[in-house]
Amino acid sequence: MFALTDAQKTDVTNYVNAYRAKNQAPPLSWDDGIFTVSQAWANYLLELHVIQHSGTSAYGENLAFFQGYGSDPVALIKKAVDAWYSDIA
Repeated sequence: MFALTDAQKTDVTNYVNAYRAKNQAPPLSWDDGIFTVSQAWANYLLELHVIQHSGTSAYGENLAFFQGYGSDPVALIKKAVDAWYSDIA
């Protein structure tokens, strides 16, 4: 499991909230508990070499998988956010 710095968490949160503001959606805040659960599920999927939803009703899930785009977690998170937002079209 990797960890994000406080500055990275703020960067990602601001990035998501910029998209949300375009649609008059209220801003989100970072939640370390949700991050921990999400990272554990991502690690499990990586171990199995699959991509699938967990089936939990506790949280909504958006999944993304990128290969060949480097290993900078913030850049990859932003790439996923961009991909999810493009679904609005």
